[in-house]
Amino acid sequence: EIKYVILRSDHKWNQKELPKFLDLRMEAAPTEKIYEYLHVADVHLIPKSSTDSVVVSSTAFQCLGALAPIVVPNTKHFELLEKEIVKYNNRKELKEAIIKLILDEDFRKDVLNSAEKYVNNNSSEKVAELFIKLFRDI
Repeated sequence: EIKYVILRSDHKWNQKELPKFLDLRMEAAPTEKIYEYLHVADVHLIPKSSTDSVVVSSTAFQCLGALAPIVVPNTKHFELLEKEIVKYNNRKELKEAIIKLILDEDFRKDVLNSAEKYVNNNSSEKVAELFIKLFRDI
């Protein structure tokens, strides 16, 4: 059974009737609540439109530590991430990515291991240590 949960904090949603598999929640959920959703998710989809601006996805970085596989469009928002997330260029690749994450346990483990490694290597403690070292060297 598929359930697609959408969290919207801006209360903007035009569609009146939703398909049964869609669960729309209008809430500005705190990080702990978002992680509760992610811990039971098979896949975390982050929609972003293409842009020419210099951007990063704070959502991806905020949610990476939940270790739910993240699937994203191949846009500038995600240039800093490679094996830690799964990128797609079109609907066909999106469908293939979701199916592969659900059915291919080795692929899923590789993505999640890469995400966990990234989270550990970029933890607040490690970043703080780098800054402390930098300030000591000045």
